[in-house]
Amino acid sequence: MHRGSSILRIVVIGIALSVGAARLVAEDKPKAPPAAPIASRGNKAPAKPPMSAGEKLYQAKCGRCHDFPNPGFIAEETWNRWMMRMRYTAKLSDEDYDRLMDYARSQREAHQAKKKP
Repeated sequence: MHRGSSILRIVVIGIALSVGAARLVAEDKPKAPPAAPIASRGNKAPAKPPMSAGEKLYQAKCGRCHDFPNPGFIAEETWNRWMMRMRYTAKLSDEDYDRLMDYARSQREAHQAKKKP
């Protein structure tokens, strides 16, 4: 029994030394530079503009409970009707309400501009 436990110890120590040696070898290898972003490889992806205050508010207030599409896809009358209902539920200040309405209006205008040939 004593001989079996000695062999087991030797095997465990051998494995530990192998793993440690592999780590040292891996650390000594020079690291490759990080891959260039896709846009700098010739595929010019348009940069996403920073979020407006209205978009941030839309995500924070509306997105907390709803999974709404872009407000540009919602008819103005429908949007206005829902905003009147949700204004008090979401506890929107007059300023926040105006920001959300401006954001939705800008999204509708951008959506309409894309639809025109």
